[in-house]
Amino acid sequence: MNNKYNIGPCVEWTGAINASGYGNVRIDGKVMCVHRDAYRSYYGLSWEDIKDLIVRHKCDNPCCANPFHLELGTKYDNAWDRQKRGRGKQPKGQDHVLAKLTNEQVLEIRSRYVPNCLINGGRALSREFKISQPVVQKIISRQAWKHL
Repeated sequence: MNNKYNIGPCVEWTGAINASGYGNVRIDGKVMCVHRDAYRSYYGLSWEDIKDLIVRHKCDNPCCANPFHLELGTKYDNAWDRQKRGRGKQPKGQDHVLAKLTNEQVLEIRSRYVPNCLINGGRALSREFKISQPVVQKIISRQAWKHL
């Protein structure tokens, strides 16, 4: 597969592939993603070094194990990559990568909101929940968080 980074061709895994297209290999009795092992091995890292991190594909090819096509990141970075590339279902509400509120907080805002009220008006709720007044208005009018 070609890639826009000019870092050589993908090295596609020809062994076992999972349902999402990632290469799998058994290491110490555990099934692991090949690209994680390739990254870890190439850069001389331990499993402990990368345990809370995601090994991401710059080439967007899940069966690629070329260490030059891989980079470490967080779950947030990975979700952002997926969103930028237009892949996968876009999570809604509290599951969205950029969500600042929980479903419960949104329902609370809707139940407590009273127009022009100092205690439960848009300004007070925006301060309490650390969001802008326009976001409060979008929540109340169901322009935002429509699924609730």
